Amino acid sequence: MQAIKHSPATHTQADINLELLPETQSLLISGLLTNAAQAKPQQANELLWKAVKEMSRTTVLSALRGEERRLCQSIEELRSQLKTLAGKVKKHQAQKSE
Repeated sequence: MQAIKHSPATHTQADINLELLPETQSLLISGLLTNAAQAKPQQANELLWKAVKEMSRTTVLSALRGEERRLCQSIEELRSQLKTLAGKVKKHQAQKSE
């Protein structure tokens, strides 16, 4: 069994488009693995490397999307708190000027 080697000479569409939909990424990985199972050893190594690379990219993108959702939620919570504080400041200023 040969080791998986990186071959920078060939690129998949995923190398170009980092924002593939999860379903598309899954289909791409599945296709790469299916093709690798039917390929000659050298080509199989290249296809397996692409599949591993795409799985890693998928994991990273998923983590980034999760972090983005968490940050957006935190921003919304902070906006809400800021509105509450702004209302309290206005109320306090109105009481002070009376």
